[in-house]
Amino acid sequence: MWRENTAAGVRDLCALVCLIALVAAGASAASARMPKPGDAAPYFSAKTLEGETFSLPSYRGRVVILSFWTTWCYKCRAEMRFLQKLSEDLPDSVVIIGVSEETEFFGTNDVIYIQELMRKWGVKFPTILDEGKRIWAAYGLRTLPTSIIIDHNGNIQLVETYFHSESEENIRHLARLLGSLQGQTGGQ
Repeated sequence: MWRENTAAGVRDLCALVCLIALVAAGASAASARMPKPGDAAPYFSAKTLEGETFSLPSYRGRVVILSFWTTWCYKCRAEMRFLQKLSEDLPDSVVIIGVSEETEFFGTNDVIYIQELMRKWGVKFPTILDEGKRIWAAYGLRTLPTSIIIDHNGNIQLVETYFHSESEENIRHLARLLGSLQGQTGGQ
């Protein structure tokens, strides 16, 4: 029992330290404001965990959902599972990309650790490892998890914190939004 309590205490302490580090890093990005619907999405290019290059401008003409998350965030885990379920029903004209920033906490094995967690959670969509949090800073992120839906023209349509809810209302809202955005892309 003592070992279980100690392990839980260490886990909770690590989560607290990570949260403090995230808040401190977010404070340095405070000059960037979180985008709003109608704003142009900040462009970026980065490597996925599989080593492929993801460049936001190359996805022009498609709807992109960016999901910003970390492995220690319990709400992020729920959102990743929700987005995976959603991705299985989406047309090719919609792409989901995860954006994680674990490099500061896990060192050289961070890619392997994240890949193992994603396999465990059943998440198959690509994820970017945002080294140095430059993408997070460009989007002015301060809350986790955050999902951003970008339309076919590169404009932000939705910024949602903790978008994991599988309530009928949320699913209907998202389906309407994605349906209207897909219609704008010509249903490619």
